[in-house]
Amino acid sequence: MRFLLVKSAGDRLGLQTNQIVRVIDKLLTVGQDTSLLVEPGVVVKFASEGGLVIDGELQAGESGGDQVSFTTLSDDSIAGDTDGFTQTPIRGSWLGIAVKYPNNTNAQLALFQVQISYATVGLYLANLPEWSYEGLIISESQLYGLACDALSYFDPAESQHHLIEQWV
Repeated sequence: MRFLLVKSAGDRLGLQTNQIVRVIDKLLTVGQDTSLLVEPGVVVKFASEGGLVIDGELQAGESGGDQVSFTTLSDDSIAGDTDGFTQTPIRGSWLGIAVKYPNNTNAQLALFQVQISYATVGLYLANLPEWSYEGLIISESQLYGLACDALSYFDPAESQHHLIEQWV
């Protein structure tokens, strides 16, 4: 099963919208054998209880494409005021993106030109030996920008073209 978060309506199956901003107010789990595809230019804003758990596949953006943003609902700097309140976003305003599942061998993650901001943990990887990323920016996280378990792979030497902030 595939779900899309797209920038504009078209001839695709899944979730489509004429708006570039999508709001998620709960913890959304992308189950095994399910794909969530986020097109370039889409902004996903999360309420305080919002976040993503990936047991299946998350593909966000494309190489050289417009930036995909995952941020808090209170972040008016990206795609304007979405919630009708003028406020300053704070670290930890939403849960973050977790690719975690015990003995998860099917999860797939590809992040291209992606910005993750104001999460508790920007990106948490568990049991994920390989993943693809380019132009990844993780900033203003409350606890960690990127957290990995011993089975996940992240080589800081390969991340020279990315900005990943860690807050302790």
